[in-house]
Amino acid sequence: MTNEQYEQLNDQLSSEFLLFTMEHSSWAAEHIPAGAIVVFQTDDEGFNAWAREAAESGWRTEKPPRPMVLVYLRLRPQRSRIVRADATLVSGAKPERLSRKQTSVHQSSKGRHGSRLRQR
Repeated sequence: MTNEQYEQLNDQLSSEFLLFTMEHSSWAAEHIPAGAIVVFQTDDEGFNAWAREAAESGWRTEKPPRPMVLVYLRLRPQRSRIVRADATLVSGAKPERLSRKQTSVHQSSKGRHGSRLRQR
């Protein structure tokens, strides 16, 4: 991977981790000291080395250095969070609304882990 790809991955991990810490504030308070530098680690050794080096390059110059925490993340496969979609077909000057039966997508009732999208 390139440095640009590592930066994009780090940005994605940062966004996901922010959501996680908002939902699990007690975990964050227990594991991450105030003002700490958080360095994300994944299953990608190349990314891990890049992230740690990027964090340590600025950290070495701090007097006194802030705490640094390695946070190991594993993400679920990315999937859409959309729970409903409707569409309007526009042809010429007259918009025509399609019926929900034709366009809506809803989650089935199989439960959180076994859910799948189906078209109605």
